Amino acid sequence: MSNLRIIADRLQDWMFRDSLPMWSVRGINESSRFYETLSFEGKPTGESKSRIRTQARQIFSFALAHELGWSREIAASIVRQTVPVLLQSALRNDGVAGRSIDVDTGQLIDATADLYDTAFCLLALAQSRDIIGQAYADEHIDEFLRNIDCVLRYENDDGYRESLPVPNSRLQNPHMHFFESLLLLYDKTRSKDVWRRSEGLFAYISREFFDSQVGVVREVVTSDAGGYSAGYDPGHSMEWIWLIGHQSRLCDRELPDFACQLYEHALAAQQRHGNTRLYLSDDHEILDGSARLWSQTEALKGHLCVAELGGDQLASRAREEATSCAEYIAESWLTAPVAGGWHDHFDKNGELTATAMPASTGYHLYLAIAELVRVADKLR
Repeated sequence: MSNLRIIADRLQDWMFRDSLPMWSVRGINESSRFYETLSFEGKPTGESKSRIRTQARQIFSFALAHELGWSREIAASIVRQTVPVLLQSALRNDGVAGRSIDVDTGQLIDATADLYDTAFCLLALAQSRDIIGQAYADEHIDEFLRNIDCVLRYENDDGYRESLPVPNSRLQNPHMHFFESLLLLYDKTRSKDVWRRSEGLFAYISREFFDSQVGVVREVVTSDAGGYSAGYDPGHSMEWIWLIGHQSRLCDRELPDFACQLYEHALAAQQRHGNTRLYLSDDHEILDGSARLWSQTEALKGHLCVAELGGDQLASRAREEATSCAEYIAESWLTAPVAGGWHDHFDKNGELTATAMPASTGYHLYLAIAELVRVADKLR
């Protein structure tokens, strides 16, 4: 436990002292929009296009920083500046989010309706409620939920259209992040309607994407019988462990068996701590041996969830795994030349392939550090 506490303090110090100050100054332009990437020296790369999910994730990150106690006046100012700009730039005429904008002009470049990007707008608003005013936030949150229902929701609790035009396959990832946004929204509001929505969505995801025979979450489901995508994404499996744990904490339930099954299957892959690969077969053969930073942060969150909520034997192992994973992230990923930056993508041989620092990775990283600190405090 002392080692978990030490690495938690180390990473929070890096986040507060180096990372948030750097991104708060260099990662936002004069139009109050966030750059999609910065160079490894912490300078804008000249890319004018940015995904709407990146704008929303950065708002979430600074609202989370405000909650955690980092430079609250600066964090609040950034959130108050950027939320109205996001709402002005990101939305289609039907009220759901498109995919990308021009950060200089605010023009919607790709207006494809997208559940993933819309979910992150909702997440950003939920985290920002206490900064921008609950009445203002809730007005826009309610409008988002109505528009999602009208434009993207299928009948009979059959999930949501991931985008328009409707894809040929059902995709797990957009549904996962919409579920995440609903959990956070419930955490902030205790709305019974939001909880019912989250339960209904979770029931659909469980039916469609959870493979309890193997112990994995499927990424893609086709209309064919048994039309699962081959293999699984271990980062998403670990992310689901954390989300199920978050749901369990919100309703004071034990961690469900499926989350433990996901965790035991992930441990059986015997991947090096902090070096989770992107895609594996069901029996752990490496299908894509490259590694992304977000996969490591989601692995850390999964370990922390089991350390907090798992049975004694599993929790003990999870504490060790969490400590090793956090240490590896600090030593091997947060090593960009600019203090507070990160390396995002290595190939299967461990060679750096990323040419810049994606701003969107901050959401994964800061949330993982917040969870690391929270769980270390609780277990201590």
